[in-house]
Amino acid sequence: RIVVVCVGKRPKHWIFEDSRIVVEEVENLNLRHFHSNKTHYLCTRDVDRVIYLDTDTMVMQPLDVLWRDRPDTDLIARPATVYGRQDWDQEAWLEVLHHVGSAEIPYFNAGFLIFQNRAHQKLNPEWFNRTQRILAGELVKLEPKKIKFADQYALALSAGAAQLRYHVLDRTGQGYGWLEEPFD
Repeated sequence: RIVVVCVGKRPKHWIFEDSRIVVEEVENLNLRHFHSNKTHYLCTRDVDRVIYLDTDTMVMQPLDVLWRDRPDTDLIARPATVYGRQDWDQEAWLEVLHHVGSAEIPYFNAGFLIFQNRAHQKLNPEWFNRTQRILAGELVKLEPKKIKFADQYALALSAGAAQLRYHVLDRTGQGYGWLEEPFD
């Protein structure tokens, strides 16, 4: 089953012939930070596996190859672009992880996530709460232009504190790029 979570009213042109595609209208939980919605609605699903795809995601191959050999993994994701770069402050990151009781875990990109073994439910309500705390200037201090990534920071903090077993995807599992950035 595919659930398209629509924040607000469903557009009239959203008509799907496949009955497995369901549109769920939900209210916007934070007018200042749209991505806060996924931190709540994704974690409330009553299923064993949740695959989250941002709307700008293109699926190029079957997705099951990403989890088929990893039944005991709770979270499958790729680190964010900035994680591990020369300008990444690993010492500050470890300090924040320690503050929330987390072992070392990467700062993940939250645009493509796979949760298994009901692991997404273990993040409820902490992922949402930590996102709101970051938006309030607590936990992680973000520059104004990076505030849109509050949910990504909160994801790693919450997954680490919940001691989720994770697998890091490489470029063959998920590739992404930015507008105006070279394809490679």
